[in-house]
Amino acid sequence: MNSQHMVDPHRPPTAQLSEQSHPQEEGPMTLPQLFFSLRGRIPRSTYWLKYFLPYVALYIIAVIIDNASGMYNESAGAGVFSSAFMLIAFYPSLAVTVKRCHDRDHSGWFLLIGFIPILGAIWLLIELGFLRGTIGLNRYGADPLPHPENDTVLESLESAGCLKATVVSSEGNGEIKYDASLTSDDGAYFLEINEASGGTLRTVAKESFGSTHELDAYLRQYTKFALSDFL
Repeated sequence: MNSQHMVDPHRPPTAQLSEQSHPQEEGPMTLPQLFFSLRGRIPRSTYWLKYFLPYVALYIIAVIIDNASGMYNESAGAGVFSSAFMLIAFYPSLAVTVKRCHDRDHSGWFLLIGFIPILGAIWLLIELGFLRGTIGLNRYGADPLPHPENDTVLESLESAGCLKATVVSSEGNGEIKYDASLTSDDGAYFLEINEASGGTLRTVAKESFGSTHELDAYLRQYTKFALSDFL
């Protein structure tokens, strides 16, 4: 099908994406991973429903217990139970917010913005609580959100055996046509992109991938194709 995308002919002549820079597809994140690991990415829904809202609720309960037991210190703004809760929850809170930073393609050091008076807290709330993470893979891992269009492409590829996409780009004084073909075999995906210009045809990309995440990341990083262009 035709689209407005075009491959970048000046991309570096790299082979398939490395496992280190673009991890393989990962399974669902467990609670220990969520609260104790500094690796990976989480979406906004996980941040709000599994961390932020439960944290606020538990803190309020701890404050209520402090008040009921007479252990709340108004001058300090905390009590025995609320202080203990914040101490215990410190590292899990750090682990969760770091992974949310990763989803936005920021390192954990991005949290230092919170030390900027007023503005820092607002900035973090917007970034971590309301903005969508990187679409597809980034340097911290796979996109935690599903991509239904990828499943549709895979279903079409399984039935057709080969999918093709064509783009035409106006460059200089003429037009350059790019033809891409996508095939699969035994769980691997093979992509070939050819450039037709001035009556000549040359291959500008010929890659293999072990997962759709790698394939999708390659298309987004080195070309202007997307998996949906093969529908």
